[in-house]
Amino acid sequence: MLEFADAPHAFYAAKPNRWIQWLGRLVNRRFTLSGPNHRIVDVSLRGAERLDGLRKQRGHRCFFVANHGTHSDPQMMLETQRRLGMWSCFMAAYDVFLRGRRQAWLMQRGGCFSVNRDGSDGKAMREAIRILTETRHGLTVFPEGNVYLMNDRVTPFLDGAAFIGMKAQKVLGKEDPIHVIPVSLKATHLTDTRDALWQQLEGLARDMGTELDREKPFVDEVKRIGLSALERSLQQRGYLPATPDLEQGTVRDHLEDCAEMMVVRLEEKMALRGKPRAGLGERLAAIRVRIHKIRTDSEAKMDHAVAATWADEAMIALRVLSYAGDYLEASPTVDRCGETVEKLLEDIYSEVQRPCGDRQAMVEINEPICLADHLEAFQTSGRETVRSLTSQFEAAVQGGLDRLAQTNTSVGSERF
Repeated sequence: MLEFADAPHAFYAAKPNRWIQWLGRLVNRRFTLSGPNHRIVDVSLRGAERLDGLRKQRGHRCFFVANHGTHSDPQMMLETQRRLGMWSCFMAAYDVFLRGRRQAWLMQRGGCFSVNRDGSDGKAMREAIRILTETRHGLTVFPEGNVYLMNDRVTPFLDGAAFIGMKAQKVLGKEDPIHVIPVSLKATHLTDTRDALWQQLEGLARDMGTELDREKPFVDEVKRIGLSALERSLQQRGYLPATPDLEQGTVRDHLEDCAEMMVVRLEEKMALRGKPRAGLGERLAAIRVRIHKIRTDSEAKMDHAVAATWADEAMIALRVLSYAGDYLEASPTVDRCGETVEKLLEDIYSEVQRPCGDRQAMVEINEPICLADHLEAFQTSGRETVRSLTSQFEAAVQGGLDRLAQTNTSVGSERF
């Protein structure tokens, strides 16, 4: 779920304990994956042979990068690494560590460390580099930065993973290579969830003050109810969005117009100047950084209340921008319909939704990328090399997702 906890960031370092990691894998395999929060009853792993050469090398250094299409991805990665016989530390949003001291303690001993998503986090970067250069563990990062609930399509990868990898490779030198392992993760339904999805959408329509029309195509009703919910949310916050003309433009065009309206208003309220030619995502990130700074400043208590309203509006804008617009219409499968309804429910109610049917985890290990091969380029043109590698990571993961979708024969792959 797209959410941020505006609390002072207390860094949590990874303190992996092999016994706790082993126990965590056991609990994950036997109880967590198949439990009500994930309902992953089977894991299909492909491409493991691509790592045969690496696993035979003593002291190999592996850096896993994966898409973040569901809330079950960490659990799927944990089981994947167990089957591969490999150990890894995980970069995780610091919000998760704030859910309780016991959870934070267990996560650290399980090999997780925190990262502040609202700005450049030097401590997290240094910890990631330390893990790659000084420990026997690998490193796992989800470069999308958030869960976007799109199992078949990656959103643009952030540059942080490539930067971490190349900085670590520079420390080690060319003779001690780090291999990036792009991993494609997909959760697909094994049971027919159509009726359950209609019921969920009907409940949402009722809360929105409208009625569901089951005589119309499911995709059309999702679009209508989703746009109605957006209009209501914006009006409650004092915005007057134009009625979308979907004959002249796309859903994505309308969503970007709404996000633009909110970003401009927030910049005006906060006296922020957007960078020339900066995209909406970059401008919104700058807004989030300013809000986080205010809300975590103990000497700015008189501004906390207004900053809370700004945070609410910025989160709505971020959620609006997170919809691809054409994802569902391009291929209205049972899986994609389920993901879209799940995302709508999460964004409207601010609650993580449980899966409505049993699922299979489909995992593909893609061809490793040796960072030592890019060290010279990084030393002469660091930023360009980082961008190029980020594109390679993203393309590799998307290629794996495409192959998984092409070979998927489960109910989830059927048209709704």
